[in-house]
Amino acid sequence: MSRVVFRLESPMLIGGRRLKDNVYESIDYIPGHVVRAAFAKHILMNCPLYNPQEPDAQGRYNYVYVRDESKCISCTFYKACSTFGDIKFSFFYPEGCDILPLTAKGCKTNREHGFRDMLVNDGEHKCRHCINESGMDSVMRGLAGRLESVKGYRKGKARVSIDKELYTKTAINSYTQTALDGSLYSIYAIRQGTVFEGHIGDTEALGVKEGQIYHIGGYCSVGFGRVKVISVTPDKKRQDLLPLLREFNERKQEKEGKQDKYFIPILFKSDAKLGIEEFDLSKAISDAEYRNIWKRMVMGTEDDGFDIEQVYTEQEIVRGYDTSREWGRWEKKPEILTLRGTTLLLSTKNYIESVIGRLEQMEAEGVGRDKNNGFGQIEICNELHLKGEIVNG
Repeated sequence: MSRVVFRLESPMLIGGRRLKDNVYESIDYIPGHVVRAAFAKHILMNCPLYNPQEPDAQGRYNYVYVRDESKCISCTFYKACSTFGDIKFSFFYPEGCDILPLTAKGCKTNREHGFRDMLVNDGEHKCRHCINESGMDSVMRGLAGRLESVKGYRKGKARVSIDKELYTKTAINSYTQTALDGSLYSIYAIRQGTVFEGHIGDTEALGVKEGQIYHIGGYCSVGFGRVKVISVTPDKKRQDLLPLLREFNERKQEKEGKQDKYFIPILFKSDAKLGIEEFDLSKAISDAEYRNIWKRMVMGTEDDGFDIEQVYTEQEIVRGYDTSREWGRWEKKPEILTLRGTTLLLSTKNYIESVIGRLEQMEAEGVGRDKNNGFGQIEICNELHLKGEIVNG
C-alpha cells in the first residue's frame, strides 16, 4: 500500500443524507468504494474498447476487466484491469487528522483543553485544565470543568471540522432554455483546496503519480470533485505493537488495580460491515449475549481465547447504488454500518506475546466484509487510548 495525498481543485460532494428533499450535504471523508469508482471511471474513459451498453460475462456494466487480451496487453492499464477487484483502497480523510474514538471527551468550557479518554476508569471525570485555571470551587459549582462527548477529527489536542460551501443550482428546461420549475436545489460541498490522504494498493499498475487529475464523487459533469495528486509515498512501517500493549496494560493496572488478564483496545478507523443485520436483535438480550455477538463478528467463530469486555459503538442503516447493474436496478439492499470511532476492549488470559501475531494480522487485514474498499480498518492502541489524555500537540 502507498500513501496517496491529493488536493481538491474544485468543491467536492460525497454521498451523505439529504437535509431536506432538495438540500444535499457532503460527508467529510471519502469512502474507499468511492475512490475505487473514480479510478474505474478514469480507466474506462481512457479505454477505446469500452462500451457503456455492453455488459461483461457476468452481466455487469461499467466494469473494469480485460476486454480483449490481444489488444489490451499493450495498454498502460493492462495489469490494473487484470487485478482491479483485488486492489485495495482505504478511506480518505483530511490530511494529518486522527479519528476520535467514541470513548473520547472534551472540555465543555474550552475546546483548547484537549481530550480525555474514558476507556480506562481513572476516577477523574472533570477537566484538569479547568481545575488548575479556575479552581475546584468553580468546578464544583458547574462553572467549569464539565466534559462532553466528542467525535470526528482531531489534530493533536485540537478539534478539527471540515469547511464546506453552499451552492444553489437549478435544472434547465431543454425546450425553453430557462430554469425548470421545481428544480431548485442546494449543495453543501467540501471546499476547494482541502487536502485528503489515504492508502491505495498497487499505485504503479493504476498509474497514480504526482500531478495526475481524477474526478471523485457526485456532480463531476458540472465541475465538482476534481482532485490533483500531490504526493505518492511508501506507507510507513507500523510501530511495534507489543510495547504499546504492555504500556496500555500497565496504565490500566495502575488506575484500576491488579488484573488477571491482558487487555487490547481497538479503534475502528473506518466504517465497518460486520453483518450485524444477520443476527436476531428483535428481542432483549443479556450483556453476555451481546458481547458474544460482537466476538463472532470481529474475531470469527474460532475460540482463540479472546473475549469482548466493552463496546462503544454507533450504527447507521445505509442503502447505496451499484452502477454495474442494469439501468433502473441500481439500488442495493439496506445494510447496517458500524461507524468509525467505534471502540472495543478485548481481553485474553493468554500471554500477550502468544497472540501478538493474530492481532497484527487483524490490524493489517481489517475486520468484516468489503475490506478491499477500506471498510473495517482498525487500529490497536490508538494514541488517545494509550495515553488516556492528549493536552499537547
